[in-house]
Amino acid sequence: MTADQIMRIGLHDRTIEIISSSEDFMAYLKKQFLYQIIQEPSDQQQPDISLHISWSKSALSKMVSVEKSNLRRIATNTYINDTQCVYMDKINGRRTKVDLTIEGRRLRIFVVQEEKKYRRLFKKDNDELMREACYHFVYYPLFFHLQHFSGIYPLHAAAFKVSGKIFVFAGLDKMGKTTLALQSLQRPEALFISDNIIFHDEKSIFPCYAPLKISNENRFLIPESFREITRSKDRAYFSPPASSEREHRPDYIIVPCFSREPFTKEMPPAVASSTIMNSNMLASEMKEYFNAATLWNLIIAGDVLLIKQNNALAQLLNQAKCYHFGIGRAETPYQTLERLANLANRKEQYA
Repeated sequence: MTADQIMRIGLHDRTIEIISSSEDFMAYLKKQFLYQIIQEPSDQQQPDISLHISWSKSALSKMVSVEKSNLRRIATNTYINDTQCVYMDKINGRRTKVDLTIEGRRLRIFVVQEEKKYRRLFKKDNDELMREACYHFVYYPLFFHLQHFSGIYPLHAAAFKVSGKIFVFAGLDKMGKTTLALQSLQRPEALFISDNIIFHDEKSIFPCYAPLKISNENRFLIPESFREITRSKDRAYFSPPASSEREHRPDYIIVPCFSREPFTKEMPPAVASSTIMNSNMLASEMKEYFNAATLWNLIIAGDVLLIKQNNALAQLLNQAKCYHFGIGRAETPYQTLERLANLANRKEQYA
């Protein structure tokens, strides 16, 4: 059996330690988090999140840890106590056992997944692997840690600075968030913050590091400051540069939709908050996170995840201007960005 490999990465002021005997898995993470790896970690500094991930060649039992008398069963294959949650779940069709423990302000997580087809997956560069390896095993514990220990919440949105103003572009998948964020960089003094997920509290937004997946036809949008991590036949992954500004106060909250003709309409913050929260839960990455966090949240009694985020988002939106933004069916990303810039310069006509 291959010996365990250990890697530590730094994300959003958190140290995440990942331990696994899978060479394929660790090699993939090293490519995705190439510039976030802590090269000389201190043995004296405990990680904020410790992840131990392994794969089982045999089928996992339907029952989990029934021998642990200190855990009480609350549902089929789900056991908890005051600091621990153990359950069986399916992640992309593979039976997976998750054992999460809260130790003070640290998370310790053991994951065992059936080996079924996983080797074939790790030799492919595909979206399923990106979600499973990075979102389930790295980002979701990070999201949970930030929420419960810092009151910072994940939001499915892009953020960028144009004409001296910070825009948050909150929308569902395929709304053009990445293209618009990259298109903004073609303008002078623009700032890329995040293209898919941001963090927020009641006052500010924060960038969420994630590699950008760019198709070959959009490579011309990538500036030299973005470093290529890896590439395949039809796309490549890039690491965005770290912003010197880690905290931003948003000026405009944009809730986009596709429409026959372009339009811009002011939106009450309460309506915008409700709309954004609904789309946040529908996004594929976030929907799966909320499913997992619902179980993890059982450990912290009375800490209602969605209510707290909704309250924080409502306060954030009260400090900004919110707009319902119709993207015309014949409109190009360049034209969309021009409308946003005009909005910042108060040239855009809105209802």
